[in-house]
Amino acid sequence: ITMFQAAGGALFLTLFAARLPVSAPGIGRLVLAATIAAAVLVLAHFGLEGARLAGDFAGLMDPQMQQLAWQGASGAAMRLRLAGLLLVMVGLVTTRQPREAGTVRQRVSGLLCVVGAATLVAAFTRIGHTVDHPHRAVLAGLLVAHLASVTFWFGAIWPLRQAVTLDTPAAA
Repeated sequence: ITMFQAAGGALFLTLFAARLPVSAPGIGRLVLAATIAAAVLVLAHFGLEGARLAGDFAGLMDPQMQQLAWQGASGAAMRLRLAGLLLVMVGLVTTRQPREAGTVRQRVSGLLCVVGAATLVAAFTRIGHTVDHPHRAVLAGLLVAHLASVTFWFGAIWPLRQAVTLDTPAAA
């Protein structure tokens, strides 16, 4: 949930922050908090992967299970998720600096947020039941399209509420 909030909120800000002078800073803080929380939760979830592979909690302390998790598909997905979250975070921190619409900084921060969100969505194609399917490419494309739309809309729910509440009706 926090990954979707972070990625979708970053996309929302990339598209609409320049038009929402009152609510954009608060939305940015929320999305940054979601990004940090998502990184912590991704790491915590991955820490439990050894136990999942072993079938019991003894796998938490088993270095072989942890190494297997790190080198497997879940490790690759975790690294992609963290890379995407890092890109989103850098993009968000860059947008928090004073800027004017259309500047190079704004375009670079928006690009970082978009690439980060795309990386987060793509990470879901590394694991799951579609990986071994003979039509993997088609299923991965459908999964990416589905998750990209879910990500944007889920990440936009709270920002839309903030925009309608805080900004002028014309801006909202």
